[in-house]
Amino acid sequence: MKLTEMQIMIAKMAVKADPIPEDHPAAVELRQNFGEHTFYLAEAGLLVFHPTDDAPEGQQSARLVFIAEWTDEGKTELKAIEPQPTEIAIAFAGMEDEEEEG
Repeated sequence: MKLTEMQIMIAKMAVKADPIPEDHPAAVELRQNFGEHTFYLAEAGLLVFHPTDDAPEGQQSARLVFIAEWTDEGKTELKAIEPQPTEIAIAFAGMEDEEEEG
């Protein structure tokens, strides 16, 4: 799930971390291997948000999910794993970025 700027701000409060910047050298490889997501790195590995189906109508919610783990102690390489949901879930109630009018 690719988060909007507003969703990233909300997620930062819950995750207490910034996502990997879009222009980071590793971002291209992450997108090639794992798809279009907003990526977060943690001590245990790589996380992304996956949409959930339990949000009230008209709202969107997502759960933070581990999708890859470090393969070495130096944390230089990731290996895809079966997605493992975390306890962190966020409701994005009407938090879409406003489009600029031109």
